[in-house]
Amino acid sequence: MTTEIKTPAGGQTFNFARFKNFFAAYLSANSRKLMLSAGTCFIIFLIVFLLPEWLSNFDAYHSFDIGLQHGFIHDSNLDPYWDNEFVSAAFLLMILVTLSGNMMYSAMHGKGNRLSMLTMPVSQLEKFAALFLIYIVGFFAVFYLSFFLADVARVLLVKSFSKYGMYAHTLPPANIFNFDLIQNTNYDGETMRIYSLVTLIYATALTLGASFSLGSILWQKTSYLKTLCSLALLQTVLTILIVVSINIFFDNSMDISPRIELSRDILHYDLLSLLLLLFPALLFWFGYLRFKDTDVVERW
Repeated sequence: MTTEIKTPAGGQTFNFARFKNFFAAYLSANSRKLMLSAGTCFIIFLIVFLLPEWLSNFDAYHSFDIGLQHGFIHDSNLDPYWDNEFVSAAFLLMILVTLSGNMMYSAMHGKGNRLSMLTMPVSQLEKFAALFLIYIVGFFAVFYLSFFLADVARVLLVKSFSKYGMYAHTLPPANIFNFDLIQNTNYDGETMRIYSLVTLIYATALTLGASFSLGSILWQKTSYLKTLCSLALLQTVLTILIVVSINIFFDNSMDISPRIELSRDILHYDLLSLLLLLFPALLFWFGYLRFKDTDVVERW
């Protein structure tokens, strides 16, 4: 980055005007890379949403039409491909967020880039906030937009090339954010909302993004591969520890339900959400601490 930033007086820790200038300068200097990343995300969604429909010759709509005719399906406004889209989108979220997280500190890779970033007349907190907004918050914005536009393109494709075009409908916007999981369901005779599952999806995505952003600041070369291997190793170790602990404390029995009884108050949604979101927050904080302590000459 070579764009100069005018530094306003004051605000050694966080100055909004200075942050805004840096944010705009970073976007301008990296606009081509960011636009390429956003375009790649959209193209991936197009391929995942359109290609299966095209190759299957819209078989899902053919089965849906038969179900309507025989009374197995009663609502013609429910697009039969929505479930596939939600599953595909959740899978893509977990993959793409790792790539975006790994790019968060890409400006620190290489001695020249690191020197340019660290000598910017902006505090490390302001730099971190700008990078977080661009690569984490911005990623989710691009993800949702790609999701929506790819769904619209799928509907146009079906209506243009299939005789079942009347059954193709765009997703309700609200369902895009919750992956169509917020619904009333019956569990042990009680009506409940499965917000915890939606929270789990986003907490997992944020944890992956935070993990790969931390790996990006820890390792300059092949940071994605090193982070991936580290997570795989960590998961293996934790799995072994869990299995060993169960064998030691529960008499080699995997059925631990009689021995562990958790109160429903402990599993309240608000507390569960806090616990799930605390871990990625800590990972982002560790990444910020490492970023803040980085010198022009990389020491470790």
